[in-house]
Amino acid sequence: MNKYIQKLDEEMDLRGFSENTKYSYHQSMRLLLKFHKTKYPERIDLDQIKDFLLNVKKYNGDNLSVNTMNRHVTAIRFFYKVVLNRSGYGEHLPRKKSVRRLPVYFSQQEIQKMIENLKNIKFKAIFMTLYSTGMRLGELRSLKFSDIDSKRMVIRIQQGKGGKDREALLSDHLLKVLRQYWKENTDDKSLFLFVGSKNTANPTDLGKKKLSHTAVDYIVKSAAKAAGIKKKLLLTY
Repeated sequence: MNKYIQKLDEEMDLRGFSENTKYSYHQSMRLLLKFHKTKYPERIDLDQIKDFLLNVKKYNGDNLSVNTMNRHVTAIRFFYKVVLNRSGYGEHLPRKKSVRRLPVYFSQQEIQKMIENLKNIKFKAIFMTLYSTGMRLGELRSLKFSDIDSKRMVIRIQQGKGGKDREALLSDHLLKVLRQYWKENTDDKSLFLFVGSKNTANPTDLGKKKLSHTAVDYIVKSAAKAAGIKKKLLLTY
């Protein structure tokens, strides 16, 4: 499979795909191969791919969303068309129709209550950065200390959605919390503003590992639970 992954990476690099998209495509292909217990994607035919898409929820043990299912379809279409040069898969592997729902909004009082219930300064800084700037989760995970421009009161978001750079407003309150977080967590080795857990197997990894998606999800949901808010929170990746 390694030669296929290399070819897949080359084709995605040529098209300027983001790291998140590349990771997603890798995961979809690995899950497909695991489902059919093979290392050779060229041996999996169209009917077997359909079988995977129809049963992946049960197999993976997750209640996969429509968006996740459609990501699998998109990744598999791309792989078979571009890497294996098999055309016609698009019309035979349709994307699942999604149900459009209105977004859930939170009042200022609800947001404030969630912030007040976060006693950990790192958790508070993460939550406030997300909801104060409206940035995506992937953008927050890639932030560096150097992206905080306190003179112009903006946060630089590099290579955000669509591979574009942009800026988000930095409020006085958020800046104060970020400065407190920086004082308590500063580390010369730090690459990212919000880092993951220390790798105990390799102490030099401290400060170099991105915060995980699940960690941010846990922080946001914990804040809502502590504040007694039962609305379903939606993180934009």
